Amino acid sequence: MRQIDFAFSVQGADHIKKENSAKNDGKNLMYPCQDRSFSGIFDSLEMDMEKEILLNLRKGESESFILPSQKKLSVSLKKHSVPFKIICVSDGHGSPQYFRSGRGAELAISSLIELVSANVEKFNDCYKKNDFATIEKGLSVGISNNRWIEKVATDILKNPITESEYTRLKEEDEDCEKNIGTKKNLSEIHSPFLILSR
Repeated sequence: MRQIDFAFSVQGADHIKKENSAKNDGKNLMYPCQDRSFSGIFDSLEMDMEKEILLNLRKGESESFILPSQKKLSVSLKKHSVPFKIICVSDGHGSPQYFRSGRGAELAISSLIELVSANVEKFNDCYKKNDFATIEKGLSVGISNNRWIEKVATDILKNPITESEYTRLKEEDEDCEKNIGTKKNLSEIHSPFLILSR
């Protein structure tokens, strides 16, 4: 696998305003940039293997300047005969009620890479036939149907919601006590948008 430099994220102006407004109101609510991006080339593999990739992210929470950083992320690659390139941005919400959307963005990227690794031959056949609709459907359904949700649930089991995160969630979501731990709630806490380049 070869890593390619790619864009780093920035905290949006609206989130900076909300964060400053919360501070002025005496609340300690953070609206950090939780976006993640990745670009890389994956060579063919003769066997399944774990690889570490480097995600691009913004370091720090509310600096007025960009401090680019990278974070290691483990992905499980399947044996595949067709090399592939991936460019993706996973846009974490960066709001207090989505306090783990940065992690959700990371899990979305790993889900995408693992999905492509497991299906690249099928996608390649579709590409040769100009059948981009099947590729697009395979990617969107493949990520959203269980792959990403399973990663989120596993991550929550390994890293349970802390008391401070729960308190922050209660401040933002009055119904969190009845929703906490549900599939819908766990996915919302981690919720990112995944933007793909084809």
